[in-house]
Amino acid sequence: MKTISHRQIIIPTVVSVLLFFLFGFQTNRDNPDLNSIKKKVKKDLMYLDKYNGAWDTTDTDPESFGLKTANSLVKLLTFTELKDIDLKGFGNLTRTASTNDSFNIHLYNFYYITGGTMGSRDFSVIQWTSRNGKLFAYHLTKEQEMTYEKVYRLNSKTANLFLLLGSSQANSTQTFSSAKIIQIKGDYLILKYPAFVTESELLFANSELSFNPVTQTLTIQTTGEESFQYIKYKIKNPATKDTAAYKIIYNQITPKISSDGIVTLKFNGKKFLK
Repeated sequence: MKTISHRQIIIPTVVSVLLFFLFGFQTNRDNPDLNSIKKKVKKDLMYLDKYNGAWDTTDTDPESFGLKTANSLVKLLTFTELKDIDLKGFGNLTRTASTNDSFNIHLYNFYYITGGTMGSRDFSVIQWTSRNGKLFAYHLTKEQEMTYEKVYRLNSKTANLFLLLGSSQANSTQTFSSAKIIQIKGDYLILKYPAFVTESELLFANSELSFNPVTQTLTIQTTGEESFQYIKYKIKNPATKDTAAYKIIYNQITPKISSDGIVTLKFNGKKFLK
């Protein structure tokens, strides 16, 4: 696994189900705290937008600065939604995906240039609305460095489940693609829903992921065995708590590969892989 460590992919060591309760506030555009938070977020994002690790001669720790900026953005998003028209002056912040339902999910992403083979360091924040109309937000990059670019509602009779698709550049020749499942339950965001055997997220190297919301089918365009580097790394890594689960995942996926390298996984209302 010579490239995994270059990307700072975080191996979760938390329990299989982790709940995050995030206090939300009703939207109030006249709130003085909102105005001050917005100014700070704009200033910090503009700084990161101009930052380039190859040229920087200051003592700034861009990683720490980026994490603090993401936390400030989370706070801002518990006050208000940022529409595309509102993003002027927010550096390279983009709203990459949204849902058209009562949860009104939005994915926001920003980055800074590292100056190394990674290219950029990406930050991703999710915002949603609870059943009683409160806004909530969470910094997804805490769990996995990734730019989450798409969100889909999964058909389930028992839970409010969503599929996030993202990607992250490891170096100049390798990119990791992610399929991550989240659950919204009341005011809780559940990040560890076991949709892939016991896991909530799978990563594939140099692969393209797509999802058909009508057929509820996840398609993985692989490039051979290199696509399964992450899964094989988890199997061999002694720090992995559930190596058996990754063995099951690998054994279920690889027989499904077609002659053109495509794997399709269908969501059955609870899981993609049993």
